[in-house]
Amino acid sequence: MTGKPSCLGGDEETATPQTRPQREEERVAEISPERARRLAELGIGLLLDVREDWEREVEGPCPGSQPFPLFAVKTALGHRLTPEEQEALDATPEEAARRGAAALAELDRLVQRLEDPLLFCLCNRGERSRSAAALLRAEGWGDAYSVEGGLRAFRGTTPPSRDCDTRPLAVPSRRAN
Repeated sequence: MTGKPSCLGGDEETATPQTRPQREEERVAEISPERARRLAELGIGLLLDVREDWEREVEGPCPGSQPFPLFAVKTALGHRLTPEEQEALDATPEEAARRGAAALAELDRLVQRLEDPLLFCLCNRGERSRSAAALLRAEGWGDAYSVEGGLRAFRGTTPPSRDCDTRPLAVPSRRAN
């Protein structure tokens, strides 16, 4: 185990990929940052920033994304958090559930207006976004993808004139029933 919590991109275990079963988030489809950006700009997808609130405050928002704090959302959906996730959450379970419920309600509101939605999950490096996409698929939000390389790679595709544009992009969405 490394010194960095697995929920923030550290190594979760020492087993090699060949000796351990594949986790659900490892089977989630990924999309390139360039393609995610283009599809979102065309109104075909919605960018979801799955970092926690404090991370967005410290590192800045993702241009054109909708806040969707993964650990708070997991709490709102009744999933147990690991001790590392709870520490990164930096909130009481009640506050986390409230934040997560608000994020889910906003996502549902945005998706209601759109047809055939694609959901593009972004975190810092692309680790938690796989978990977020797997969670969304498991909860019936069909087309959820992890953006390869996370926000660090995505920011590299940002045109300079849009760096400060933090308005959510209106993107189509399809929620499985």
